[in-house]
Amino acid sequence: MRDFIVDAMIRILIKYCDPFSKFSKVRRYLEKAILFDLYFLLQVLSGCGVYDGTEIHEAAAIMVHLSRGGANVDMYAPNISQMHVVDHSRGQPADRESRNVLTESARIARGKIIDLARLAARDYDAVVFPGGFGAAKNLSTFSVDGKDCKVNKDVERVLKDFHKSGKPIGHCLIFFLAPKNTLGLIFRVGLIYLWCQIVGVSV
Repeated sequence: MRDFIVDAMIRILIKYCDPFSKFSKVRRYLEKAILFDLYFLLQVLSGCGVYDGTEIHEAAAIMVHLSRGGANVDMYAPNISQMHVVDHSRGQPADRESRNVLTESARIARGKIIDLARLAARDYDAVVFPGGFGAAKNLSTFSVDGKDCKVNKDVERVLKDFHKSGKPIGHCLIFFLAPKNTLGLIFRVGLIYLWCQIVGVSV
């Protein structure tokens, strides 16, 4: 019975402790020590809504599958203004309206959103960027500048830090967040299709 109570208290602390509170180090230690098979991942969001922010279906699907795999997933977003606001019922930009990427991303994260400027790569095992036009409009200037786009400074820092640490970086159809001026990996924009036999599928 004692072990059950202790385990329950630990899980409550892990679940409800703010990662930036004075108990954050205790939280991380307990997660690593007790839930030794738990991975720490994060999603970087770009707003809320496919046409001017994060593709909500992708963000939710990523969260579901990572959680089922035993991962602890936090949500981050830059504290910046959106490029513009799109009326999703018409697919057209809204007149004289502005929104904040962090504030809008909090809708997907149920309020538990963290400013990307506070992210430290050492605290996580991998990072995932869900799709949506927000990646091209808010996380970068791809929608305007194409292959010559610039990447948000905090997004660029995160990409470089995770790449330097040899940690996985996941992108959902938003390859332009890692252009040559960020990681030195992509030298042209385009696709090459290779037809291969499917031998298995893993999610």
